[in-house]
Amino acid sequence: MVLLMPASVSAASGDTTADVVFGQPNFNTNSANNGGVSANGLDSAAGVIFDTAGRLYITDLRNNRILTFTSPGASDTTADSVLGQPNMGSNTSNNGGLAGFGLSTPTSGAFNKNGRLFVVDQANHRILVFHSITASDTTADTVLGQPNFDTNSANHLGISRNSLSSPSSIVFDAENRLYVSDQGNNRVLIFNDPTGGDTAADTVLGQPRFDTNSLITDTISSHVLAAPEGLAIDAEGRLYVADKTNSRVLIYDNVISGDTLADTVLGQPGFDSNIANNGGVSATSLSRPRGISTDTQGRIYVADAGNHRILVYISLTATDSAADAIIGQASFTSNTANASGISSQGLNRPVAITFDSQGQLYVADQDNNRVLRFANVDSIIVISSDTSASSDLSSDSSSFCILSRLIASRFGFELGFMRKTRDFLLKSSSGRLIIALYYHFFG
Repeated sequence: MVLLMPASVSAASGDTTADVVFGQPNFNTNSANNGGVSANGLDSAAGVIFDTAGRLYITDLRNNRILTFTSPGASDTTADSVLGQPNMGSNTSNNGGLAGFGLSTPTSGAFNKNGRLFVVDQANHRILVFHSITASDTTADTVLGQPNFDTNSANHLGISRNSLSSPSSIVFDAENRLYVSDQGNNRVLIFNDPTGGDTAADTVLGQPRFDTNSLITDTISSHVLAAPEGLAIDAEGRLYVADKTNSRVLIYDNVISGDTLADTVLGQPGFDSNIANNGGVSATSLSRPRGISTDTQGRIYVADAGNHRILVYISLTATDSAADAIIGQASFTSNTANASGISSQGLNRPVAITFDSQGQLYVADQDNNRVLRFANVDSIIVISSDTSASSDLSSDSSSFCILSRLIASRFGFELGFMRKTRDFLLKSSSGRLIIALYYHFFG
């Protein structure tokens, strides 16, 4: 039997189109605080956070606040409560003073396993910890990076394991360890027990010691960092760092064991280069990446801010570090801000990415002053043209067999679309085509 297949398959219509927008009245506007400072506006959205109850928190950078949406969705894009401001109509930095309820350009946050909210209060060079948040209690309980709630200087009392300088992003691992991208100090700090009163970091990446913060530009390697921002940890415990100024993403396989050297690099041909869009804008290049996340299928999503796009890496190998899918651009070789106009498909400096419990993707589209939701990212797949795909598929009996197994899994059999199967398929053009077809017809 011979199967006749198209030479290439790309994402089905709508797969890279956002379905909900926060911060704007529609997809075609991008003004800061559209309609005024309110529960519906944003000014430089910087981060997106979810708690276990499904509430959405958006760090609204230049409004010096965090907006909370109790039931985010197409019918509810109005915030229900606010942190950092006394009401929805104010946006003053450190409103009311430096006490535990004031914020100055918050960039991101995360919940730990105990349900405590950690907020990166960037311009105050600190991380605020809220043990619980209620209508009557919006004051932080603990602070990291400062000796108390009344100070806010960078590296207060000197560069140390207790200090911070313009921190940018945080993430927790499965053991409740806290990772902080200490951007101004060109390092990542790891706190083993931040909820137990431990405000001193235990491990440092990107610097030889806790008392150094040099920006190393003459010798680029696997152990240096330059203004790191986004952080992510996958199911296997690997740490991903968006090494912004070096225009790369570094992957650490086992940092907890004491290994502070990165094992894999994305966006550069090797550890010794840091040119933005090295070799030209492509599926292997990056320009000042700022956000990063992973999904339940092991895919890696990078907010490639300088190229105004989200890159999706389905599977990485020693010889293949190219992205497989793209959001925000029509191709891997374009990088225009709002390439399709201010719309549900364009991006303008995306800086943060996260997923809700349903697997929907949320993107902080910073220079468009909005957050976009993409409901069906599972079906995003981009396969480059391959004129040999048709003949390859007809002769590849193992791939054809796997296609049957995938279809069976779709209709309720015990066979699932597991990661190992996907990795096997990605090794050949026919396999990649099968993945595209699966998502195209069944995704």
